[in-house]
Amino acid sequence: MILVKNTLFEDRLTGAVIRLLAELTSGKPNDNESTHAVVIDINDARAMPKVVGKTKLLERIANFELKSIHEQSDSINLAALTPSEHAIVERRWSLIQSLTVHGDLLFDESFRGQEAKRLVIAKVASKPFFYKTLRLYWQRGGGKGSLVSNFPNCGRPGERRVASNSSPKPGRPRTVQPGVGVAATEFHRANMRIAWSRSPVGTTGKGLEGAYSWMLITRYPEHVSIETGKKKQKVVLSNYDSVPTFEQFQYHWKAEHSYELRQLNRMQQRRFDLAFKPLLTGTMKEVRGPGTRYYIDATVLDVYCVSRLNRNRIVGRPTLYVVVDQFSRMIVGMYVGLEPPCWTGAMLALWNCSIDKVAFCAKYNVDISAESWPTAHMPVHLMGDRGELTSSQADALSEGFSIDVENSRPYAGDAKGVAERVFGTLQTKFGPYLPGYVDKEFLGRGAEPPALRSAMDVFEITRAMVLAVLHTNLRVVRDYEGWPEVVAAGVPFVPVELWNWGAKNLRCDARQYDEAHLVRYLWPRGKTRLNRKALHLTRGLFYMGVDLVSQPWFAKSFIERRELEVAYHPSEMTTAVVIRDEDRVATYHVELTQRCNRFKGYSLSEVMALQGHADRTNAAAKWENQPTQASLEKQIHDTVKEARRRSAEQVDKSLSKAERLRAVRDNRADEIGALTEEVISTLTGGEIFGAAVRAEMLVPSVEEDQTLIAVRQLIESRTLRRKANT
Repeated sequence: MILVKNTLFEDRLTGAVIRLLAELTSGKPNDNESTHAVVIDINDARAMPKVVGKTKLLERIANFELKSIHEQSDSINLAALTPSEHAIVERRWSLIQSLTVHGDLLFDESFRGQEAKRLVIAKVASKPFFYKTLRLYWQRGGGKGSLVSNFPNCGRPGERRVASNSSPKPGRPRTVQPGVGVAATEFHRANMRIAWSRSPVGTTGKGLEGAYSWMLITRYPEHVSIETGKKKQKVVLSNYDSVPTFEQFQYHWKAEHSYELRQLNRMQQRRFDLAFKPLLTGTMKEVRGPGTRYYIDATVLDVYCVSRLNRNRIVGRPTLYVVVDQFSRMIVGMYVGLEPPCWTGAMLALWNCSIDKVAFCAKYNVDISAESWPTAHMPVHLMGDRGELTSSQADALSEGFSIDVENSRPYAGDAKGVAERVFGTLQTKFGPYLPGYVDKEFLGRGAEPPALRSAMDVFEITRAMVLAVLHTNLRVVRDYEGWPEVVAAGVPFVPVELWNWGAKNLRCDARQYDEAHLVRYLWPRGKTRLNRKALHLTRGLFYMGVDLVSQPWFAKSFIERRELEVAYHPSEMTTAVVIRDEDRVATYHVELTQRCNRFKGYSLSEVMALQGHADRTNAAAKWENQPTQASLEKQIHDTVKEARRRSAEQVDKSLSKAERLRAVRDNRADEIGALTEEVISTLTGGEIFGAAVRAEMLVPSVEEDQTLIAVRQLIESRTLRRKANT
């Protein structure tokens, strides 16, 4: 790389500005190649040249630590100098001419010291004059113009001069008002400032007269008196040459409150910038073609939507993210969701830039061709507002896609006006036709709330937005800064046409990545843990996949219940992707298990709404059933209490524990028989162990049911066995 002398470099780390003065050879025999560079700090008042390695300087330039900048010294017209300035310049110039014969030796500190001593002894120049002249010559780039003194900067430029107490009033003499007048000294100006702060002057100066009267009465009581008449009070001024006039009061208010400051106080900084800041740079600065720079921004749509599960429920206004190409003004990506503006929405809008637009539109029953909405892929530069892209998660864009992420300053819509204008264009196209649209012109007292007219869910609104985007990409862009080549080629200022022409004839910087790479860096992630049911992500969503189960580490992870990271798309929770830190490349696709089939096709917000609704319903049921449950528990306690009372009355306390525990199985059989006899007695309506009944059981009738006969025989056999045992 060739280093040009007198080049200025700005240090990006320290902000210092250095000037390249010369290149020095190595000093070895037969080696004329320059290996060192001489630089000087142009802003340091005590700076002297420094020798640095040329290789090190080139490395700093290659690493963008040093940035080449333009000359900062002004070109001076030597013919306009005063005689005194011209004499100083000639003296300094004669000294420089006597020193330049030494060449590069002046860069040596020891040689400079010896030369300074020699000139002092010869009474040619003092040491301060010697070093100051060399410093000016080197810092300002050489030539006579670099030796001119800064006489115009002497004194107090820009500072207002205040009259002393003995100074007369400046300006022309009075011819109308009485008296001679008084100069606006610091005392009078202090009184004026107090009046401006104490009395309501206003940002436009409408209350200056009232503030002036307040100042006369309160700050000059020795010269002003108030006389009370029959109808009104009158202010009498005894000395006209002791107080400032209203014209002076108004003049100094305007002098200390400039028009710009008054407008700034009235409108505040944000509105002031929007109203008065000139737009000079345009939007095509530093753009080489399509895909160089994208703008991303979000807004809350002016339309209310309803739930897809229950259209009686109004779920609010969805959020729209758009990504716009700076060169063609084409909307290259979008995302509509119920989430507020967040990092997830921004990344899904970027993911939409790289997917197949034909398949994407087909999901919303919109048939297009590939040329109607070209796939834009990922850009080189991405600009957003000071929201999502200021988080630490934005490092993933730089690491995964080498994107230069930029953030606009706060409250500066003009910095990304291309994206801001798109929102108005989109909503103007579809807004008036959608139910639930918020028309701000017709909102007023007594108007029906727009939310009550809502009838579309998120899916339907997204479909309308897709159609609006296709419509917007075919519009003619007004005030487009078309290049001469675009005009000569006969390309209309239509975003799709500009994109196709730029991709064919210019440098298209859009970069393509495979789906796995996009999912890894753009989809939101969540932590999940392996259990017997499956991978539980959130809200009862369980995932599993064949590829995951077949991995050799799966069984050990399942036993140890390790956490895994899952990437998912909030708009479609049917599938997800498992990403392990141990695997550099591999990812594993998983799907909802059979127990979660009811959630297929739903978004994460809808699943959360369903689960939340179920939780609220169950919680309400608990409170509703609480009195009944309490009553039932009381009846259980009463039953237990009554059973204990009867047992205490009927149990034979003379029996030992062993006697009570003996023959538990026989007692169980007897109890079953007794209960069965009671049931049969109820069915037959008589004494079951009477002679007639026993005879019927032994000789059953033919018409009797076979089941009843079998039951009677069983009861008879148990009865006989029990009597035999007793």
